[in-house]
Amino acid sequence: MAEAFVGTCGWAYGWNPDGLPWYARESGLNAVELNYSFYRFPTRERAEAWAREGSGLRWSIKVSRAVTHRRRMKGEALPLWERFREAVSPL
Repeated sequence: MAEAFVGTCGWAYGWNPDGLPWYARESGLNAVELNYSFYRFPTRERAEAWAREGSGLRWSIKVSRAVTHRRRMKGEALPLWERFREAVSPL
């Protein structure tokens, strides 16, 4: 049987008292969507911190709107896509 990955869009909610570490350890969820990355281009260091804090989670990462909406996934989006992919690779 295939494993199901279930989570929420982000982890900053009133029911989550301690952010990503609590979400990863205590929520009972095994996945999370990274919504931050759509609005703000993440750094590799930030992604490394998320990977440490959210150890064991499966990540669904929204591609930056700079790639998908502003550049419309056209030729000039390729260098941005490569930067984005490298930045989030720790996840």
